[in-house]
Amino acid sequence: ICYTITVTRSTVNSNTQRGIELSGGNHTVDSNTVSSNGLSGIYMLGSDRTTVSGNTFTSNFNGIELLSGADTNTITGNTCQSNTNHGFLVGSSNENTFSGNTVTSNAYGMSFSGGCNGNTLTSNTVSSNTNYGIQLNAGSGNSVIRNVIKSNLLQGIHLLGASIDNVFIQNTLDSNTKYQFYIESAGGGTPAADTFLKNNIQPSTTNPDSGVYNATGNTFDLTRNYWGRTDTAGLG
Repeated sequence: ICYTITVTRSTVNSNTQRGIELSGGNHTVDSNTVSSNGLSGIYMLGSDRTTVSGNTFTSNFNGIELLSGADTNTITGNTCQSNTNHGFLVGSSNENTFSGNTVTSNAYGMSFSGGCNGNTLTSNTVSSNTNYGIQLNAGSGNSVIRNVIKSNLLQGIHLLGASIDNVFIQNTLDSNTKYQFYIESAGGGTPAADTFLKNNIQPSTTNPDSGVYNATGNTFDLTRNYWGRTDTAGLG
């Protein structure tokens, strides 16, 4: 028997493992406060067609986890703050939408690994994490559009593994300490396999050469981006 679960306006805290754990699909998790759980705030293992919206995840080990075929979910308007490890940890999960989330002051911002394909990240704010903002590891066909990624202590966006055919459009990457884009072993040997268009790239004042680092040996076209522009009103 598969049950549809709704968790709303609840406080879920101080569990030794996970705050909320879901499998199956068509669930709703809305307007909850989930904090101080030993593993993850919410753990979605193979869960699909679920909406997670308007929740606050703080001081867990990981804020939000989607693993092992957690596909076609909508994750919107959540705050992941001050989690010990990741704000978002996504592995082997496809065609999810992440929009309007705030991911701040975690060790890592948003991590996608193990072949995450066809996901959409739009209008998220990813800031002040102690490592990278967003990392894509061995994923393809992902769209990263109109996000603000700023003041993370390592890379703003980190690409590694065979990350191919991803698009990065109209993002603001501002004052990430190490690099704004760090492209490492991406593209699987195929030049220009990812698209970078109309991004606003503002290097860190502590590292004025921190715009883009390409460690792949491949060629990427970044000519149609904005470099060092602080007035975002003119971008589009």
